[in-house]
Order: sequence, then C-alpha cells, then structure tokens
Amino acid sequence: MNFSKQSILLFFVFIIYPLGAIPLILIEIYNKKYYAYSYLAVFMGLLAFLWTPSGDLSRIQEDFDFIRSIEFLDLFNIISLDYVYNIILFVFGRLNLDFAHVRFIICIISYLLFFKIIKKIIRDNSYISSSKLNSFLVFLTFFFLLRFTGFLTGVRFTFAFSIFLYGFFNVFYDTSRKGWYFMFAGALVHFSFWILIFVILLQKLFKFKFNRLSIFLFIFLALFFSIYIVSVIISILPIDESLKFHLENYTTGFFALDEYKTKSFLFKVSRFLSYFLIYPAFFFVLIKKKNIYIYSIFILMIIVLSLSFNMNSIYGRYAFISVFLFIIPFFVNYNKANMGFFRVFFICSVITYLASIQTVKRELFAGMQYKILYSPLPLIMMSEYDKKWINNNIEENGSMTKFQK
Repeated sequence: MNFSKQSILLFFVFIIYPLGAIPLILIEIYNKKYYAYSYLAVFMGLLAFLWTPSGDLSRIQEDFDFIRSIEFLDLFNIISLDYVYNIILFVFGRLNLDFAHVRFIICIISYLLFFKIIKKIIRDNSYISSSKLNSFLVFLTFFFLLRFTGFLTGVRFTFAFSIFLYGFFNVFYDTSRKGWYFMFAGALVHFSFWILIFVILLQKLFKFKFNRLSIFLFIFLALFFSIYIVSVIISILPIDESLKFHLENYTTGFFALDEYKTKSFLFKVSRFLSYFLIYPAFFFVLIKKKNIYIYSIFILMIIVLSLSFNMNSIYGRYAFISVFLFIIPFFVNYNKANMGFFRVFFICSVITYLASIQTVKRELFAGMQYKILYSPLPLIMMSEYDKKWINNNIEENGSMTKFQK
C-alpha cells in the first residue's frame, strides 16, 4: 500500500491531537481520498467513548453488566426482542471490555457502514463524482442528516440502523442479496426494524403504484384509525405478554404520550427540526410524477408515520429512518435538474445538525467531551466515568437531574 505525505501527516496529527486533524480529514474527503472516512469514524467514536452514561446508556450499561456475568446459553432465557444485540454485548463482555469501549467500537463500525453507502453513491453517480464540490456537499448532507448524536448515544437502535441501512442500500441499489442478511441482522439488534422489513416485503410483493390521490387516502385512514390499528397489530403478535406490554409503552404509554411533557419548548422544536427534512422531501416526491416509484418505500414509511403521529418516541425514530429512505434514492438518481432541491436539502441538513446539538447540550456540558479540545488520543482513551461520578450525577432512572460535575 502506498502512503502519501498527506496520509502520513494525518496519522501522526490524529494521534497527537485528534481535533486538530479534523481540517486535514475534511480536506482529504474534499479531494475524494476515501481513507479519510475511517479517521472521521474514529473521531466520532472518541466522542461516543466520552459520552455521559445517562439515559438509555445507563439502562444498557446495567444490561451489559448482567449479560457479561452469565453463561452463553442463559442469554436465551432472557425475554427479549433483541437477541443479536445481547449476543454482541456478551462477546464484548467476554473480551473484558468496559461499556465505554463497547460504545467506541460500535460507533466506529456504524459510521464505517454509513460511509460505505456514501462512497458508493458518489462513485456510481457520474454527475456527483465529476465535481469535488458536489461530492463534498453530498457527503456533508448525509453526515449532517445523521445528526450530531447519530451514532454517539443510542447504541442499540442506531447500531441496528447502520446495519439495516447498509443492507437496504445493497438490496435496492447495489443489487446484492447479501443486503437481506444485514437487514434481518439489524432487526435482531433492535426490534423496531421489523416494521421496515415488513414494509419492504410489501412493496416487493405487491409493487404498489402510487398516485397523489391514493397517497392522501392512505395517510388520512392511517391518521384517523392510528391507535386502533396499532393496538390490533400488537394484540395479534405471537410474542410474550411482557413484550406486548413493552411495545404498548411505546404506542399508548409513557414513551408515546408523557415522555416529552417535561421537556422544554426549545427541546421540542429542536427535536422536530432534527428530522423535518421529511416534509420538503414529501413535497418533492408529490411533484415528481414520472419517477415517484423510486420513492415507494419512503411513501409507505410516510403512511407508517401517519399511524404513529401521536406516539412521540416511535414517530421520532421512524421519521429519522425515513429521511434516509428518501435521501438515498434522491442522490442515487441525482442530476442537474434536481440541483435546486439539493440546495434546499443541504440547508435542511445543516439545520438538522445544529438542532441535534441543542437537544443534548446538557450532556455535552456535563460530560468529558471537553477533553477533545486539548487531549492527545492516548489520554482520551484513558478517560473514565468512575462510580463516584456516576453516584453524584446520575439518578437511578438514568437522568442527570442531580448533576454536580
């Protein structure tokens, strides 16, 4: 392998001062040096490593501590919809890694899968690849739409998202059957992706031909009968009653109705902005009569969103996914005629990224991300939230309401 002066320089700068390497990484990405994607993935992994172990991470930490203490066969005695994720935690536990290192590794893998999609789209679309500026702006659009917190804080859902999206891209745009294995693996990492697989199989089997009237009719019916339809679906699922109760908590319980009531107005606006590209995207699809079939999966997901419009957590997650089920076919088929919309979507992506930072400002203020500002790579990797810090700052339910620093 030949190493350029830039790649050697980037390597040493990244070790000595990761933040200082960011301009070099972006310059290399602008010049279509795709190896730089790996450095950016590791940098984001460092942010995940330094993230506060609060919220969902607190609960997953407890799961990790329990799973690493049991035997492999005992994993299957755990009532869960996410068996593959439990196996992944078991493997990391047997490697004697702590949970921060697990987040670090999972975040890097997630970004690398995501970047493989971007690289493939840029390379295969001659109109995009013919211009360094176009290529760079496409990269930035994808990166910003992923949101600052994209792969940093979710672990289970976002890891599943990266696996699923990579499989989706392989099936639909790289004509590779291996993509199905990735999609099913994503659903086994987080149960919410079974809905996506069901939607994709529906489209594959029935090849729906949408027009404007049918789209609005389906959306109206979904909005009007949403709670009834979702309740019926959950009731007939062949799963344990405790799992049904867990699902109901996301559809009619706390995570559907009450989770955001205590949040500030600014948080709610920022959360909305973090996936609002679906609205101009939907408008774009409606005015494109000739190639509307390209966005069939996106349209079906809009109907799913209509079913979950009053279910905060579910709506937010599926809206986030739907953004990429639109933007992938948009850029796969991108040409000069769509330049105006590209500008709109790029602006939307910047707003999304900034809004996502606003939603986690408390975690950023409380956590150790400040070490990125001045620390070399080895020193960052020695950082740790010890038990004293956790006891002083994290409640039993995972919230940071007693933050003391």
